[in-house]
Amino acid sequence: MAHAATMKLLTVLTLLAVLLVACDSDEDGTPTATSADASPTFAWTRTPTPVATEPTLWPSQPAGTPMPTPEPLHPPLEIGDPVPFPDDVVLFLWSGCTNCDGPHSALKRVRVEGGAITSTVVREVPPGGALMWAQVGADGALYVAECSADTCVDPLEERDERPADIYRSMDDGDTWAPFQGETGAVGVADGWSLSPRLVPLEDAEDGRFEIGDVAVDLPALDPRGRFADGYPPYGVLGAVGPAPDGGLLLRWYVRVTEGHSPVSYLTWFDAVGSPRWTASGWFDGVPIEDGVLIATKAYQPAEIPDLFGGPFAAWLPSIVDLRSGTIRPIADPFMDDPHDRNAVIGLRHLD
Repeated sequence: MAHAATMKLLTVLTLLAVLLVACDSDEDGTPTATSADASPTFAWTRTPTPVATEPTLWPSQPAGTPMPTPEPLHPPLEIGDPVPFPDDVVLFLWSGCTNCDGPHSALKRVRVEGGAITSTVVREVPPGGALMWAQVGADGALYVAECSADTCVDPLEERDERPADIYRSMDDGDTWAPFQGETGAVGVADGWSLSPRLVPLEDAEDGRFEIGDVAVDLPALDPRGRFADGYPPYGVLGAVGPAPDGGLLLRWYVRVTEGHSPVSYLTWFDAVGSPRWTASGWFDGVPIEDGVLIATKAYQPAEIPDLFGGPFAAWLPSIVDLRSGTIRPIADPFMDDPHDRNAVIGLRHLD
């Protein structure tokens, strides 16, 4: 009897030890981008980066054990030194809370005037309202659609079916007037660059898409895609803009495991759909010139220790150079409010 009781006690203690070890895992396994001073993690190639041919999925775990965050298969961009705000563009950004599901609350304009950088809120909605979308018409006018606390509906509903009031500005947001009628084609005005819609344009189980004249195969870049939380494995968020040499710059994502956000990527595909370059991360950006973007990145404190001490991420518009594989934050004026959304949606080149 005593021997049996001892064995039972040892069995219980062993099970407790196993559970304690299992519960001691790191909840966030996502690697952070390295600084330019450290050994670069980015390797420029002219051919696709080889990846495992067989998907590696996270194993199912006992209830109560944290599920590890899926790691990207491709490195992030190499973070370089801060750069000044370009003086030859007018930049438009969404403003709002970060780390939340709240709507955009304001539209900001940033430009250089008289040698000084100015950041101005050009459109704002009262509490309970939302800015739903912005676009540029064929006449170069800026349009916004907004709803009030009385008219806003479920934000997950298709935006084209939501009630909205449309306003137009002919002077970069200095003045606005109610507008009724057709707003014109998006992005056809000379000198403008616009971000894609910040909602999924398309998703698919097989991860193969035709974007314009370019056919892309996303599982060739990350084969781990699976149905998760009721959604298909792969999706595209939009073409950020034309890439060098007639290619395509595509924002896309892959779902790897239940209960976690998808892994997001930015890929430069050439004109025949071969990937020339891929970096992990979430980018809201627009092209500023051939092979260069202005895009917003959420920087962790450890990524920019000389600029920011945390404790939360800093959302900073940055210059992305596709050819060198670097991203460089624009500190002034965005470090004045690093926890604003600062999501780049469009820019106009100055003459």
